[in-house]
Amino acid sequence: TLTASQDPVDAELARVLKALAATRIGDPAQREQLVAEGLRQLRMLGAEERLRTLKLLTAQLPPEKR
Repeated sequence: TLTASQDPVDAELARVLKALAATRIGDPAQREQLVAEGLRQLRMLGAEERLRTLKLLTAQLPPEKR
């Protein structure tokens, strides 16, 4: 499987998930676990679905974090 550094969509999904989790979860360990699990599940989607999901998640971020 590709690592986040090899797949730009994966890297951006990780960044967006971390930013979203930071607004909702105070515990850093719990936040990292949530992001890792989210990435694991998102990797099961096809490329189009992953891009669509990335756009939807990014839209939930405040403009300064997009």
